[in-house]
Amino acid sequence: MYRRNIAAAVITLMICFSAAGAAAVAESAAIKAPVELVDVESIMYIGQNYPLTVETLLSYKVVTSNKTILGLGRDASTGEYYAIPRKAGTAKLAAKVTVNGKVYKSSIVTVRVKKLKVTSIELPATLSMEPGEKYTLDATITPTAVANKTLTWSSNKASVAKVSAAGVITAVSEGTATITATSGNVSAKCKVTVASTQDEPAKRAFLFGMSQSDALYSDFAFDALPSIYAEVLSVNGLFEREGMYSSYYLNYSKSALLTMMDNWDDGISSNDTTYIYYSGHGAEINGTLYLIAGTDGAITAKKLRTVLDAIPGKIVLFLNCCNSGSAIGKSLSPDTFARRFISEFSQGYSKTSEFVSSKYNVICSSKSAEYGFIVDGVDLFADALCKGLGWDLTSASSTGDWLCDANGDGSVTLTELRKYLRSEVNASLRSAELDLSGYTQTVVSYPTTSNTVIFSK
Repeated sequence: MYRRNIAAAVITLMICFSAAGAAAVAESAAIKAPVELVDVESIMYIGQNYPLTVETLLSYKVVTSNKTILGLGRDASTGEYYAIPRKAGTAKLAAKVTVNGKVYKSSIVTVRVKKLKVTSIELPATLSMEPGEKYTLDATITPTAVANKTLTWSSNKASVAKVSAAGVITAVSEGTATITATSGNVSAKCKVTVASTQDEPAKRAFLFGMSQSDALYSDFAFDALPSIYAEVLSVNGLFEREGMYSSYYLNYSKSALLTMMDNWDDGISSNDTTYIYYSGHGAEINGTLYLIAGTDGAITAKKLRTVLDAIPGKIVLFLNCCNSGSAIGKSLSPDTFARRFISEFSQGYSKTSEFVSSKYNVICSSKSAEYGFIVDGVDLFADALCKGLGWDLTSASSTGDWLCDANGDGSVTLTELRKYLRSEVNASLRSAELDLSGYTQTVVSYPTTSNTVIFSK
């Protein structure tokens, strides 16, 4: 019994001692390391955030010795801290916990904050542009976390390609320039080639006319012009020989012709030239100018101008029609049909307007109180046009010589063409075996004189 009690006492004492020791050990461990910052970067760069790992089972806080140099942030969802480098310098970090009112801190970690520098810049090696085009260069900067990504841009030839402070290149003129992006001692270059990629100027031709008999408009009957059919076909062949895409419209109704005209601008660019050739009657009725171009009516000069205004590029307009007063048995005022027609085109524009002088070149077959003559089935104006360009109107075939090329340079200007046509038409009129004494047919043009090339070999 005695021995048994002694043993119980010893056991009780040992159990009490062990509990006290465990508490002491636990307290000692808590004092030594209740919280620790681990794996903290000793060098941090401005522009990046650095997550902070804290080892503890308790609620903790992280503190910094200098918020100006090294700030702190905390994830709202996880509660974890991260360091925010702000300014070059040195700061210290520590984590702390509070146990029973007593604050315990982790080991202090010293962090150096540095400014991250650009180590490389990448640009496209080459770039092709057209004059007037703009392009923003996309520079790739390494490291990506650099806080200051501002680059200095420059061009070695701003007359070819200039660049803005934001890296926007503007192509100025044809040539080659080098664009450079710089940050500190690091730079990259892009070779810019500026060249026009526009298609070669194209030439298209649209021909229209009326050859059927008894075309009627506004109670006036107009004689049939059967030769116009062959004339338009032959002139169409001439234009095709000159490399033009050519289409003709004969004896259409007014509505059908206007529908076709509304499509004349399809596929034409601003550097193309469109040739328009009309052959038929022309008339002035109650002060309005008409082309008797449809089986059921006429087209006004204003409507034709509306159609031509919609066509990009330049226009060369041939009007092969007689004086409107001759067509209806009345005389005109001293103004010519041709010049009256031209005034419709220039209406609303000043005499010096670039639009008028650069877009339109107009050649008319006659002026006031004059017929447009057809002799032995041959239209004198169309015959002279074809002959001057080495083309036979009757056989619709090439003859070779360009008689209207006065200086022999292989190009025919508007002035050269007008002078040749006027001379040739009058010579043909005088030689005709008809009693045409007192009649004239004077070819006129707008502008009156111009070095604009109308045809070239």
